[in-house]
Amino acid sequence: MITYKEKDAVLEKLCTLPPEKMMQIRCDDLLNELELPLDDFKAILTYFQRIGFIQFQNLVSMTTLTERKTTCYLLLHLEAVEYFQRGGFTLVEEQLVKNLEKLELELEQLQSQMPTKIQTISSLISAIVSIVGFFQKG
Repeated sequence: MITYKEKDAVLEKLCTLPPEKMMQIRCDDLLNELELPLDDFKAILTYFQRIGFIQFQNLVSMTTLTERKTTCYLLLHLEAVEYFQRGGFTLVEEQLVKNLEKLELELEQLQSQMPTKIQTISSLISAIVSIVGFFQKG
């Protein structure tokens, strides 16, 4: 599974490119630095394109007897740079966890007023917070 940390790592590398300019990039160097499989890298680029951060095309991988070369043409949109500068996917994940934890605390306070219903909701929120925490470690 691709994590928010991997998406932020790719976004950070892409944000070193000049925005709004089509560039040919050699993906092998990025893949080695990021320690990402090619399929995950391609999935992240596809996702970034779908949400409007980049335009990319022609992810081509050629293998010779001595090396593998993977290149693509990529245009980085300014929105991606701004998103990364504002905290990126990490900030969104942290806000989600904090909001769920806040909701859990508020439900605990309400539990004394409506114990049965609130306990059920509180258990569900606790389970969600635990699941999010599990995925956050990955």
